Amino acid sequence: MKLWALFLMIVTIYAPFASAEQNPGIVPPSLSPATPSLEWLQQSAARERTWATVWGTTWAVATGAQLTVLAITDDRDTRVDMAFGAGGAALGLIPTFILRPYILRHESQMTSQPAVNELYRLDQADKRSRRGVLPHVANVAINLGLSAGLGFGYGRWVTSLLNCVLGIPIGIAMIETQPSPNAEPELSPKDTASFTVAPLLAPQAYGLALGLTY
Repeated sequence: MKLWALFLMIVTIYAPFASAEQNPGIVPPSLSPATPSLEWLQQSAARERTWATVWGTTWAVATGAQLTVLAITDDRDTRVDMAFGAGGAALGLIPTFILRPYILRHESQMTSQPAVNELYRLDQADKRSRRGVLPHVANVAINLGLSAGLGFGYGRWVTSLLNCVLGIPIGIAMIETQPSPNAEPELSPKDTASFTVAPLLAPQAYGLALGLTY
């Protein structure tokens, strides 16, 4: 067993399941001030951009690193681990770089107060959907699916177990560090997060280690 700590490499995250455009009515009236400000939307976009960039870059590095190992190794077990890991990590690119948060996809529409009002409402809906129940269910389901494939399909039971016990909590961390709905114009310190990524090297283990301060 050459691989025992690929917790970044076999974690997957979900694509947003409840689109704000399809469910604009999920924002309670109490979260919709009479005149939401352009400043608030700009700050909301900045927070979303930080979240998407940090997590997206992490998954991109993890995907690229595993594909590199997959291409250069002849060890069958390592190739299996790398293939599942790269596929799982690549899924993290969906909500960060591909289907980016709603406010980032519509920044150019911040041109008038009516537009700001509508963007505020949809931004709040998007935030609530991406921190709701379905993303958590998807996180668990995807990690269990990968673990089942590793275990039942290739007999990689140790890696399969690590995928569950480490992958699911990291998925939860990604969900919970997303900016939350907030009617206040100021940024809230508790909604910020910082991350560090460092190589993980040991006698029979290698990969990437993610550090999170939230």
